[in-house]
Amino acid sequence: MKFILTYAIILLSALGMAYGQTNEFKLAESLKEISGLEFLDEHTLVAINDGGNKAELFVLEENGDIRKRVKVLDVKNVDWEDLTSDGTYLYIGDFGNNENKRENLRVYKVKISEVLNQTEVTAEKISFKYDEQKEFPPKKKDLKYDAEGMFFHNDSLWIFTKMNAKPWNGKARVYKLPTIPGKYKLKVSDKLFIGDNGWWSDAVTSADAHNGRMYLMTYKKIIVYKLKKGKMVELETILFDDLTQKESILVRDKETILIADEKHALFGGGKLYYLNSNSKE
Repeated sequence: MKFILTYAIILLSALGMAYGQTNEFKLAESLKEISGLEFLDEHTLVAINDGGNKAELFVLEENGDIRKRVKVLDVKNVDWEDLTSDGTYLYIGDFGNNENKRENLRVYKVKISEVLNQTEVTAEKISFKYDEQKEFPPKKKDLKYDAEGMFFHNDSLWIFTKMNAKPWNGKARVYKLPTIPGKYKLKVSDKLFIGDNGWWSDAVTSADAHNGRMYLMTYKKIIVYKLKKGKMVELETILFDDLTQKESILVRDKETILIADEKHALFGGGKLYYLNSNSKE
């Protein structure tokens, strides 16, 4: 079930820091299945739609208005799920895999300068498989190869899986993918316990990293991490008051987080939210 986010006040546990919604913008109908959000420059956003839509990038103003569309040539949007950037290149995660059947997982790499200045771009392909997966699909207890979150950190793309196994174990798996085009087999580098309340609350739907902090989002919350001795250690959890199909997180800085949710005919959504901290610590 998908729920409406009636208001966007969120509470930060442990430290007592509060976030409040400072802006809310309605997204165009053509972005009703928004699944990824990133900065192209300080004042320009870029977004993608979920699988089954066109292989195109939406260049946006800061209020979510569409400035232009950019076609990614000679590729398909099988299941685009997240965006990230290294400052020079934009990375499109085509790794959605709900049924764990896919053997054509990949990330598309395009130049940010071309996205800003052109209406068509070509993409380099970074293909990968999960080394542990031997069956397509595996047994229900091993449905752990669906990913919706990705960010760039330390010269690698960090990919986070979304748990679909039965019984539910609440763990996301972490994989690191090189940014150099090629074909790779990925071994799990870490496992993170997200929660034991099922997919509606504790399945990772987007990720971002900023200034040494790492952010994983579900429909219900954002978990903030910091690296310690190479491992992601939980610092704090941001709880949303209500639930929508939140699929995109983008961190401008420690005080400002952007959230976008998909639109549902019955339960609403389809908006871009700016959340700001009332603390400047």
